[in-house]
Amino acid sequence: MPAFHSATSPGKIKDPKVAAILAADGIQLDADAAAVEFRHFGTRDDFGTSELTVALLAGEAHETFLATNGITHIISTSTADITETIHLEGYTLSGGLFTRVAQDVALNGRTAVALSTPIARVNHAVNTSATAIAGTISVYEGGSTSLGVVDDATEVHLQIAAGRQLAEDGSAVVGDEECLVITHIMGSILKKQAAFVDVTLESRALTGQWLHMTKFALASTGTSSIVIVPDPPIVVEANTDIRLTAVASTTGVEVTAMMSGWRLSLQA
Repeated sequence: MPAFHSATSPGKIKDPKVAAILAADGIQLDADAAAVEFRHFGTRDDFGTSELTVALLAGEAHETFLATNGITHIISTSTADITETIHLEGYTLSGGLFTRVAQDVALNGRTAVALSTPIARVNHAVNTSATAIAGTISVYEGGSTSLGVVDDATEVHLQIAAGRQLAEDGSAVVGDEECLVITHIMGSILKKQAAFVDVTLESRALTGQWLHMTKFALASTGTSSIVIVPDPPIVVEANTDIRLTAVASTTGVEVTAMMSGWRLSLQA
């Protein structure tokens, strides 16, 4: 199992505030399923005065969310990436419900490789091989490419930056028969002097609008890094997209942001 997941016993989630929120919403947990640690962090170095998701996304402001299982291929910008295996975790979509899918895909350099299971969302991508990947890896919809670069950036749904081995993406989806409990949110300005940044955590039901869940500010000459501990923790219900976005007071600002907590299985 990739390093970004670890499990605990079902009994470890005992926060009475979380229990009260779940009960008020009529959410019942699967008593036999382990809680799984949830951690998503993203990094991006081109923040300016327009809001962007904290993720690479081939330079696009935000991911284009699909209503079908249209994410079908993976590709590298390097011809050297021919022995590495990328572990993907994502979700298929059917009847308005997200179902978790994990799959391993062997890269073939600048030649696109089809996923064994097409998906509507991709949450994680990590190199599980002994050999480091050299190029930028894109998980996308299968359109045309040039030297491993996807021609239509709106088709890109997740990237691993060149020189990295794990996708750094500040967005996620909550599948059917599960919920998320977000216990910590972090944001930091990495590079830029005299910049201010507003970071927002927002969520959206499949057919709804993006709703702000919390927001906080960063300043390079003051609070350049902060950890928010929501009280009570934030509960995100099933079949919901969530993402971290940011907007800066000037251009060329590099920001990282993270949300973490627990992914809980619901009673069937």
